Amino acid sequence: MSTVPAVPVLRPSFQDVWSSIVEVAGSLNLTAGESLPAVRELAERTGVKPSVVRDALLQAQAKGAVRIVPRVGAFLVVSPADGRRLVCDEGHAEAPAWNAAWLGEPHNPLHLLDARRLIEVEMIGRSAEHRRLEDLLPARTSLEAMLNLPADAPRSAYIELDYRFHGELARPAGNTVLSALQRTFQEIAARQFADLPANLEQRSISDRYHAAIYAAVADGDAPRARREMHEHLSVAYDYLMSTLSYPPAHPPAEAKP
Repeated sequence: MSTVPAVPVLRPSFQDVWSSIVEVAGSLNLTAGESLPAVRELAERTGVKPSVVRDALLQAQAKGAVRIVPRVGAFLVVSPADGRRLVCDEGHAEAPAWNAAWLGEPHNPLHLLDARRLIEVEMIGRSAEHRRLEDLLPARTSLEAMLNLPADAPRSAYIELDYRFHGELARPAGNTVLSALQRTFQEIAARQFADLPANLEQRSISDRYHAAIYAAVADGDAPRARREMHEHLSVAYDYLMSTLSYPPAHPPAEAKP
């Protein structure tokens, strides 16, 4: 007797669950500082399991939209209207100002790089362990765009591609909370480092590390992927240290006629 194979139940994305939570908050006229309904009530209102709601709230906390107080509840850090900005194209979070406020900006930039190193080294190893080659297409596309970016392109264009590359390579790791934390740290670091002068030598070094990291993940070599990521972020840390060690150079004097 043949049996009909079970249809797998797809877990709703964070964007979909968070959008539903935001709608509930809006319908209750909640604003920043007020508590959301209990997890079980949110699950009933949004039509998903309580565990899915808890995961969404944890990710929203990592993005700075809510603050979870153990045994008390989840409190909105932003209004529902601002919370809706968390959902944007391609599933990437925007870089809203309240992210920085939630983490207490201004930050020590060296601490930011160290935090990224702690998180991303482990995540890249997990990505190498769990990756399927078809999962790597977005990261490969970002890497190819970085390598082909003209030398005179704006620094912001390179930073955006770097942001996407690291984010896409973290996805196969499968931990959405760590991914949200990684994106938050990247967003803040990108804003803080945006004013550093463009340096083609450093860009070339980063490109080589990016290619090596991608190759290690594609090969499924977790130890090599962790090693390459650690060295990549350590080089960035050392470069920032060297930049901070010297005063800014004066612009060249204009030639007199």
